Amino acid sequence: LIAREEGGVRPMLAAVRRCLLRVGDTAKMAVPALCYLLQNRLLFVSLSRLSATSHQLWSQSKTLFTALFFVRLLGQRLELAQWLALLLLSLGVCTVQLGEAAGSAL
Repeated sequence: LIAREEGGVRPMLAAVRRCLLRVGDTAKMAVPALCYLLQNRLLFVSLSRLSATSHQLWSQSKTLFTALFFVRLLGQRLELAQWLALLLLSLGVCTVQLGEAAGSAL
């Protein structure tokens, strides 16, 4: 698609090169991208060590970390409804963890 929009492969490569040479923008996006990569790798390890419910909820925590990076590194703002959704996600993770801890103590 980029090659079609740019008018060929060479103009596409030039556009990609220009984009990557914007060091400030690339660096800002590299930090969350590397964290996301690490989290995905660790989630594969967790598949073998957590229950299905815990794994699913913890994998959804990527949304929380992405939102935090969005606010902190990019200086953007979230609306109240978005913060409430993140709070509900966090409460869901905590509730499942507490429920499983109580179940394993029995």
